Amino acid sequence: MKTKSRSLIWRSGALVTIFAVFLFLFMRSWRGDNTPSTKKIIEALEACPNWQEARAKDRQNNSSGSASPLRLKNLISPNLKMQIMLTLEELARNDLKLLGEAIEEYAEEKEKTDPGGSVWRDKVMLLNRYVFNVPTGNLWPLSYNSDGRLELSSDYSIRRSIFIGVEWNRVNEFYYFWRKYGRRPGTAAHGHVDTIPEGGIPIRGFRYLTEDERKRIFGSEEGK
Repeated sequence: MKTKSRSLIWRSGALVTIFAVFLFLFMRSWRGDNTPSTKKIIEALEACPNWQEARAKDRQNNSSGSASPLRLKNLISPNLKMQIMLTLEELARNDLKLLGEAIEEYAEEKEKTDPGGSVWRDKVMLLNRYVFNVPTGNLWPLSYNSDGRLELSSDYSIRRSIFIGVEWNRVNEFYYFWRKYGRRPGTAAHGHVDTIPEGGIPIRGFRYLTEDERKRIFGSEEGK
């Protein structure tokens, strides 16, 4: 059993190393091109693992029957967390105007090819909360660890207060967060000043989920 465990640990560590090397080379080539590109941002978003799928798989593998919120805490693979957080960190270094344009292009294309899909919306939702200085109450699925750093949480025991547009429009959410909260300190490249869109940051309205919407999206046990 010990030999098997060591083998699994080694393989897991090797996968993380491979992903880290790939991300480093990808981002280095990205930075080597001085021409801003929404295409590269979209490619990075598309390649980023999806936290919802990872959490669902871990929940299925680690729980049986009616699992308590305590048992469902921190079930996302640490390796997957690392991959996702590295991608968010690199994406956040982009100029906010360029990032917003990339998200708009990404959403426009996905609305054509995957109009009912949730995976791409989940990725933009996560990026929005990483890039902007969203308060703790609306930060889920991110949270602060004991060192005060952002991390990906799979804690079902917390009560979530989520912003959502009438049509769950993550592009609108991006601009809403930009206007309301501004960029999260420390996420931009050193000395970078974000470009403000011509005419100012677009005004987009949002509202909180109703209780019925929460139950429909997260299930009747959400927040318990």
